[in-house]
Amino acid sequence: MVRSRPSMKTSLSALLLLAGLLAPLPTLAGNSFGKGATVWKELRTRHTIVMFRSRMDLETLEARLRLGPALWGPDRLYGGSSGRELEDLLAQKIDAVYERVQEILDMRRKIGRTRIRIYPTRADMEETYVRAYRKPCPYRAWYVFEINTVFLNIEDVHTGILAHELAHSIVDHYLLVRPPPRAAEILARYVDRHLAGEGTASPRISHVSGRGR
Repeated sequence: MVRSRPSMKTSLSALLLLAGLLAPLPTLAGNSFGKGATVWKELRTRHTIVMFRSRMDLETLEARLRLGPALWGPDRLYGGSSGRELEDLLAQKIDAVYERVQEILDMRRKIGRTRIRIYPTRADMEETYVRAYRKPCPYRAWYVFEINTVFLNIEDVHTGILAHELAHSIVDHYLLVRPPPRAAEILARYVDRHLAGEGTASPRISHVSGRGR
């Protein structure tokens, strides 16, 4: 039996706070991570804008996105990454996940880029959630429709979590009328099951992510 996740009502104040964190980069994010100011950088892919703090975060993210043959063709899967720039390889991986989700959902229309905000630790990500929603963060990842942004953390991220949250973004921006949370969650879990069958993701990852509304 599929259970819908608790809805996350994004208030105006929360949206202003979250949108402020997504200002044109490099951006000083105040005390979002404790001491001092933090400079955020961007990596633009064909379908997304990845927001990150350090090259080490990109290296860890690239290593944690493990793609099988269905997502990463044989030439890429067995060709190795020698000679490729880290940024190019990561962009190719993220776009491969995005396009596979589009294919599974049969929602291939071009939409605006989805922002992916990568936090170096779960505690850092949770701090932003608490500031926005004024309650503890129960998720390892979440997505906010109004700013088309996925929030992830390096400690927990893997291909399945990324695909699940991208599914929410694709569904919400592809359809002319945004579906209710339960319907959107069913579609995101449909993606989970397909990727699990391909050996890419766990079918239970959807229990640890949240969808803003």
